[in-house]
Amino acid sequence: MTRITRREMLRLSVLSGLGAALAACAPAPTAAPTQAPASAATAAPQATEAATAAPQATEAATAAPAAAALKPADLQYYIGFGAGGNPDQVEAVKKIFARFSEANKGVTVEPLVVAWADAPQKFQAMAAAGTPPDVITMGMSQWDFAAKGSFVDIQPFLDANKIDTSDWDPIAMECYTVKPKNNLLYGLPFGINAEIGIYNKTIWDAAGLKAATDWKDATWTWDALLANAQKTTKSSGSNVTQFGMLRTPGDWDIPWMFGGSWVSEDGQHITVGAPESIKAFTFVQDEVFKQHVAPTAAESQALTNGFLSGQVGYLDDGTWSINTYLEIQDFEWDFCPVPFAQEVGVDKGRATPYYPDSLVISSKNNVDQSWALVKFMLLDSDDNYKEFMQLMSEVPARKSFRSWYYDQFWKGKAPNKNWSIVENCWGYAQIQRLFLSINWSELNNTQAADLGALWTNDSTPDKVIPALATKLEDIWQRGLAQLK
Repeated sequence: MTRITRREMLRLSVLSGLGAALAACAPAPTAAPTQAPASAATAAPQATEAATAAPQATEAATAAPAAAALKPADLQYYIGFGAGGNPDQVEAVKKIFARFSEANKGVTVEPLVVAWADAPQKFQAMAAAGTPPDVITMGMSQWDFAAKGSFVDIQPFLDANKIDTSDWDPIAMECYTVKPKNNLLYGLPFGINAEIGIYNKTIWDAAGLKAATDWKDATWTWDALLANAQKTTKSSGSNVTQFGMLRTPGDWDIPWMFGGSWVSEDGQHITVGAPESIKAFTFVQDEVFKQHVAPTAAESQALTNGFLSGQVGYLDDGTWSINTYLEIQDFEWDFCPVPFAQEVGVDKGRATPYYPDSLVISSKNNVDQSWALVKFMLLDSDDNYKEFMQLMSEVPARKSFRSWYYDQFWKGKAPNKNWSIVENCWGYAQIQRLFLSINWSELNNTQAADLGALWTNDSTPDKVIPALATKLEDIWQRGLAQLK
């Protein structure tokens, strides 16, 4: 199965240029469901207080109206932001939709499959025309559109149905909460993703190298990774024939390496101009142009299939790519932790992001029917949820299903891998706060443009990063003002 990387998916999911057109066409705040399906309990009760956009939503949630038959509707389910678009996946999700329609006469669901390269523009056009799809699978980089009022608040539905969310990963729920908008919950997470280390065991064994086997290994620092990469980089004349690593981590994650960040913890300021962040960008640039243990952009293009070529010793990659690695037959590989910085500490946040995915209701039409579909897929039946997680190839956001997923789809295929790295990575991942701005598109485009000079070696971090921080701070403060 061919899957794009999370970095590609998130970059392509930035729906730039929508601006005032989308804000003008955004659905009005939606009341709580008029038909409340039967409740679904998952674990111990959890008290939830969520202020909603409309007074009637809170009243309806408190009243918890009795279930009623859904009115006929034709729902549109948008597939395009990442996994789920290959023909086998589409056929599989259609079977779920057929069962839903059988249980809810008169309500049909039709998938709208859009090529991932075209998905942002297509969604943008639909939203601007006032005809957004009903339900979408989406990542958290669409927080800005939720802040603009483009998605329906799901919290009233959870309250009305007395649905306990204590089984849900709390960080995943936080990622889909727009706190400045009365804690609007714009998506119900179904899967979670984080980044882990992947190394070529064949290459490392030949060099006499041992991998860290636990996230608490205090020897596995960025300097240790660099030393390994230097030992496993090979050249023939002026050509590198084997790289010790791919350039890592990704642009969004780099400031975390030595304790820096893009955004302050309170979300009030851009902090990437700090010395810790400049040090991190310098380290990564040097991987490519000073130590040359990682390929340049041109060398990466010539390195067919990257890590899969067997000519790379290490990379950071996401749990979304594990199925791809399980297909490797030409060399041995395994998991290891993402390195940490000695000055930060082994238990602190690593340079690894936390990327949950969710089902989002994006149209104010057919809201009850859309909620019923979300509930059918994620809540009503354990079998339905398991089927959907198998389809999406993601670790479940519901904690009680994780062991089932690991055992069913991964461990049995490769029992000799260090699966504890995957099982324990969630405690070391961080929320990318740079996403949490109403001006996310402008922020992302600005940082991508300015960082380009680093990856062509036309400038240095001590020049690029402070100037970029000033630009981003202006954009960030404008966003905060808009939210107020």
